[in-house]
Amino acid sequence: MKLFRLPNNSDISKFTGERYVAGIRGEIEFEHYHRYLFASQFCAGARVLDIASGDGYGSFIISQVAEQVLGVDVDFETVRNSIKEYSSNNLKFVQGKCDSLPVERESFDVVLSFETLEHVEEQEAFLAEIRRALKPGGIAVISTPDRETYSPEGITHNQFHLKELSSGEFFDLVSKYFPFLVKANQKATSCSIIYGEAANASAPEIFSKSDRENVISEDGIYRFVYSIAILSDGPIGPVRWGLFEDDRFTHEQRAELWAASDHIRELSAQINENRAILNGMGAEVCALEKDNAVEKSEIIRSQHFRELESAVVVNRCGSQDDCLPRMGTGLLLSQTAVDQLMQNLRLNEGIASAHNIEVLKGLTLEEREEFAFRSNTMVLYLGEEVEKVQSAEERAALYAVPAGYDLPELNGLNVGCGDRLVSKYIQPVDVMRRAPPGCSIPGVHHALTDNALLALPDNLPFMDNSIDFIIALHMLEHVEEPVSVINHWLDKIKPGGGIGIVVPDWRYTWDSRNDGAPFGHKWNPTPKLLYSLHDKYWSARSSLERLSTYPYRISFDFIIRKHGVFTPFSTPDHSRMRSGQQRHKLGKFLQGD
Repeated sequence: MKLFRLPNNSDISKFTGERYVAGIRGEIEFEHYHRYLFASQFCAGARVLDIASGDGYGSFIISQVAEQVLGVDVDFETVRNSIKEYSSNNLKFVQGKCDSLPVERESFDVVLSFETLEHVEEQEAFLAEIRRALKPGGIAVISTPDRETYSPEGITHNQFHLKELSSGEFFDLVSKYFPFLVKANQKATSCSIIYGEAANASAPEIFSKSDRENVISEDGIYRFVYSIAILSDGPIGPVRWGLFEDDRFTHEQRAELWAASDHIRELSAQINENRAILNGMGAEVCALEKDNAVEKSEIIRSQHFRELESAVVVNRCGSQDDCLPRMGTGLLLSQTAVDQLMQNLRLNEGIASAHNIEVLKGLTLEEREEFAFRSNTMVLYLGEEVEKVQSAEERAALYAVPAGYDLPELNGLNVGCGDRLVSKYIQPVDVMRRAPPGCSIPGVHHALTDNALLALPDNLPFMDNSIDFIIALHMLEHVEEPVSVINHWLDKIKPGGGIGIVVPDWRYTWDSRNDGAPFGHKWNPTPKLLYSLHDKYWSARSSLERLSTYPYRISFDFIIRKHGVFTPFSTPDHSRMRSGQQRHKLGKFLQGD
């Protein structure tokens, strides 16, 4: 017996009707979970790519049997939520498009893509990418709805589907890219069943109700909804067909049905009573009531829309806007409390003055973060909080280190180190070791790291593709052209190497437009801005692995991973080295006069 854990921490309020969210019950749950459970038979101990991983629930299921799983989705916000909910040692998520996957050629044993093909206009390019990502002899499992059952004439077309295929068209298309194909179909009613071609075995007889009075006996699934292709460039072994069911679901539905029946009977009695009252009224009164009902309906509807708009503003947490921390659905501080605090502060002394610390120390850390946002002042961290914030920043930046390697094995840089040495195994790089003699320029940073390598951030003295990783803590906001600096760093790091950066979120610090210091802040970073910069300038060379992952608001982190497979430094083989004596005998010795 195999045991799988299902996700239980998803927010079903995010369900739109198109992307499945773990926790939604019924037919849609059967369909989505069963596809991944069915595919798990091919994934044991394998490297698995899950394309259009969505909420991440399926990648999570597969990670329980696979060696490594990489979930890829086009929507960054979805990827970030997946990272937060499901990321683990053998489960990662990245943003990427299905027609240009951010993966190396022939790097996965299994590729899964469920209910994706119909969302893609260039379907052949998508299939070519799957073939590129798959190792020789690897397995791809792809599903798509059958147009003839899913979208028959007279049914409103799914607006998110760009190109639906019939089952025959689907199998013909995928067979162009994979010479070996096993066909299957799926349907969910009170359970989900997946069944297909059976090699050297009798097909089961499946009985299905075709209407209220008739039952059809079939060798396969009657009026299946989804087509599934199991593909490879080599022979495919035996496939186990099966079903996914939840016996509690039918009992719960029965209880809900009885409760609904009681409610319907009560409503019917009320309707009959109201009908009798209305029938006794004159036509004029009825018309007036009808007009009033329409007007009341419009008022309620407009009020509901206003409530929805308000909810969108209040509940933006987790979006690219990175809103304030919340408790429930409300703000942590009332507007009255914010106004009172502002009256008591002496902002001309700086936010960290003794007086201001005394005023704000009664707030929790989260309340001080919210206060900074709503008052356009700076976040104030107190006592041990400072060390916690710095530790969180350093841990976040070190995700740039290639996975599977320890710092002593790698060649990393801490650019703009100042006096902050993250590790003795990382080379510090800065623009000064100490203040220039006689310097009195306000805002000049007087770093005191004597062993720092002196170099400008856009002119690092290293060969291209020679550095394993770069971290930069509170440095990038001080450069005038961050786009070119990141491009320079991407030149220097190896394929598969990472760049880990922490920058201030200007909404919680200060507006750089008012920073007059020559070494001060030159631009205003936010997570949303960094996401757009990566998409526009760096996505062709790298993937954005993480963004704004630690909980403190004054700053945020992001990790950029250069495309390619990482190759570590290789220690010279001393057994192959020739001594001076040996070189002299070989006539290769260099003799000075």
